[in-house]
Amino acid sequence: MGWEFETFWTYLIIIFCLILVLYSLYFMYKKTVLKSWLFVFCLVFIQIFFLLGPDLLWGGIRSLSPRYLIPFYLGINLSVAYLLGIKLITSSKIMTKIWSIITIIILSLGIISCVINSPKETAWTKVISYSLPQVAQIINKTDSPLLISNDQGYHPGNIMALSYLLNQEVKFQLLSQEKGYHLPKGFQSIFLLSPTDEFKLNLERETKVKAKLMFSDTYLKLWKIEV
Repeated sequence: MGWEFETFWTYLIIIFCLILVLYSLYFMYKKTVLKSWLFVFCLVFIQIFFLLGPDLLWGGIRSLSPRYLIPFYLGINLSVAYLLGIKLITSSKIMTKIWSIITIIILSLGIISCVINSPKETAWTKVISYSLPQVAQIINKTDSPLLISNDQGYHPGNIMALSYLLNQEVKFQLLSQEKGYHLPKGFQSIFLLSPTDEFKLNLERETKVKAKLMFSDTYLKLWKIEV
């Protein structure tokens, strides 16, 4: 929808959509032939199995990336479309009105989502990278900046994405080894992007500097080194 997740209305919409999707899958299973519902089920569940399974076993964020879930979304759309189509033409007059209202709500939510997202630099589907434009704005306002991060997890991907948003004079350091690191000279503004707590504390203790939190969300933290 383009909203923050941590709101009452977002959770309400998620619950409504979850119930609708589960019912549509059950309805398709009960009302269609094996080839039809099995095709949709394969689109939905095989994708989830191969993404969510490794995340649960070995860690990771594969299942949080919408771009990997296109077959899943296609299967969901097919099942919901089948449910609405059948209910609108085979139900009683009262139920037809109810399903007509549900259909209008779904279409309206889709239109609202497009209207909200179209002028935005990013959308909630970016998940871990949602706040990168805000991070870039903070860094771009400073003189002679250096951005330091590590090569753990999704940080290299965020650094690559930030390189398209930051000014040309911004320099980067992507650390594979944090022990014994010394701050380079010649930079007026030095930033740490989602550093480990150990690295930040050691840097403050060994170099006698203070890290000030400039931005924070669920996945990103931007600290600025103050000498």
